[in-house]
Amino acid sequence: SFAAGGAAARLKLNIGATPLPDPTGRGAFPLNAWAADPGRGPDAATSEAYGSAASAALIRLIVTRTGGEGLRAILSAARARSDVGPIDWRGMLDLIESESGVDATDLWRIWVTRPEDALLLDRRAQLRFEHAALVQEANGWVLPDAIGTALAAWRFDDAEAAMAHARDILDARDRLAVAAAVAGLRPSAGLRTAFETGDHEVALAEAAIEQAIVEQIVAAESSGADATSSWLVRIGLLGQDPVGGLAAARSAFEAGDLTTAQARAIGAREAWAGAADLGGLRLRSMAALGLLLALLILLLSSRARRQPRRRGAGYRPEAG
Repeated sequence: SFAAGGAAARLKLNIGATPLPDPTGRGAFPLNAWAADPGRGPDAATSEAYGSAASAALIRLIVTRTGGEGLRAILSAARARSDVGPIDWRGMLDLIESESGVDATDLWRIWVTRPEDALLLDRRAQLRFEHAALVQEANGWVLPDAIGTALAAWRFDDAEAAMAHARDILDARDRLAVAAAVAGLRPSAGLRTAFETGDHEVALAEAAIEQAIVEQIVAAESSGADATSSWLVRIGLLGQDPVGGLAAARSAFEAGDLTTAQARAIGAREAWAGAADLGGLRLRSMAALGLLLALLILLLSSRARRQPRRRGAGYRPEAG
């Protein structure tokens, strides 16, 4: 149907060489304004005549652009969708493009749409342009289904909101990619999966967590570079392996094990940051233990010297 209000049921198609009516002439009107029940009288007859002629003209123009194969594909798709319900002027415009690759928006502006409908066409054109730009920005990532679904249903507010959410996540992805590249890291597929699934909140949380872990790994490396190789640091690191922990953090991050990556990065940073203090504590503890042992040895030695010698001691009778 190319005419609103069921008027196509009254349409006698004639796509021959009949001259096209003037869509801007006197008595012309958009096909979306063609009344389903024109009533009676000369004006009604005139309206019916123009509506039929304009519909036929529109079909002729569409066939000129799509060719016979394109038209057959359009009609076949329209019949396949008839179980869902009648296709209105918006659905038909989309169907022509999806089935034949032809953009008939200009024909709709001339022959079909009322002024209020033209505003929808403007919005559609704007959002389709933004959608194409977003596909380029995604750079291989598949946009969430909610965007295409909303655009196809002409729910432009929903489509605009969904695209804004997608753009937020892609911006976070790009910031993460830069930070990870500087740190020599490769992000896992977790963020892409959350994005393509269409879970906006989960994807933003994933991006924030990954960004934080990259910063923690960088901070741990900085702590290691700042740590001196003094004997206090070496003593403080006895029994610890922050280098190995940092390597494990990197591997876990790239594998998508963010919990392990965060724990290992924090552990490595804390080990390096507290190595000198821990080394000093260990030295003081060792000195205190040494002093205690020395005092104990001195005490035992002093007691041994104070005890009387009992070897060879016994009773001696008095002489005479």
